[in-house]
Amino acid sequence: MENSIPTKRKIEIATALVARAMEISDKTQHDVFVDWAPHVNHIGVSICRGGWKKNHRSTSVAVDFDLDSDTEGDYEAVNAILDKLEGK
Repeated sequence: MENSIPTKRKIEIATALVARAMEISDKTQHDVFVDWAPHVNHIGVSICRGGWKKNHRSTSVAVDFDLDSDTEGDYEAVNAILDKLEGK
């Protein structure tokens, strides 16, 4: 798939999201999962408020890297959600 941003920026975004997921999962009662899906050119973020539990519903958001996507807007939106989990 054609990318709207350089690979270097995709790596920066992915690294930042994984780091935030680890921090939130370690320092709060919430669990955050990050999944790179190259076949659809996006990073999925799943949020389990109050921690992961079997059959418990999670919130899923994504950062898309396709040419017609608003990658930076997606990234800001995901960060806003993560900020709320951290009480920022």
